[in-house]
Amino acid sequence: MNIQDFRRRHMRDDIEAPESPVPEENLFLTEKKLRFVAAWTGNLVAAARAAGYKDPKSSAYKLMKDPDVVKALQAKQESMLQESGEHLARTLPLSRADVIDRL
Repeated sequence: MNIQDFRRRHMRDDIEAPESPVPEENLFLTEKKLRFVAAWTGNLVAAARAAGYKDPKSSAYKLMKDPDVVKALQAKQESMLQESGEHLARTLPLSRADVIDRL
């Protein structure tokens, strides 16, 4: 998920308000924090490094103390979980069909 996808899902837009599990008052993140959240795939230090922090290890620790960042990561985690569930649901019927065809 890149920055534009994350913004599209979790940032308020004047044209339309996307559905977001995070309350609007908690959506304010700096560009660097937003890059950190977008780069996160489970490894905090790697995400901090990808976002451009000079000291990724200490920055990751400090970012996890920021409630806005934590809520954004939780929202991303929920989104990733939902997407993986949808992907599994799409591929599961194909797997059943394959099994039936082989019988």
